[in-house]
Amino acid sequence: MSAGFCILTLSARWSAAYGHSSMPLMVLGLAVMGFAELFIDPVAMSQITRIDIPGVTGVLTGIYMLLSGAIANYLAGVIADQTSQSAFDASGAVNYAINAYVDVFEQITWGALACVGVVLLIWLYQSFKFKSRALAVES
Repeated sequence: MSAGFCILTLSARWSAAYGHSSMPLMVLGLAVMGFAELFIDPVAMSQITRIDIPGVTGVLTGIYMLLSGAIANYLAGVIADQTSQSAFDASGAVNYAINAYVDVFEQITWGALACVGVVLLIWLYQSFKFKSRALAVES
């Protein structure tokens, strides 16, 4: 997801510098985000079914879909508010709008990279903890 927003940030910066944006770059950014989405839901669904409480798996799946959709729609509204402009007067307004897109996409990129970093740190901590336990058991 972070790579997709990074590509959209580059596209917005390109637009600010040259007055237009590259359509393949925008499509690539959205395609990368769509491709990342294909990896998120199956992992979440497998974790939900791993809980394996009889008769509740469907309800848990529905709750996950409801909550993830609600959070995604809320965040989409926040992003729309941050990038919208009520009145266009001259080229200054266009530059303001472009800079708003650059700022918002850049914030999302850094936030997503921070999430990746946190997940990697948790994974490294867990793998180190299990490895040290295995060495203690062998001794």
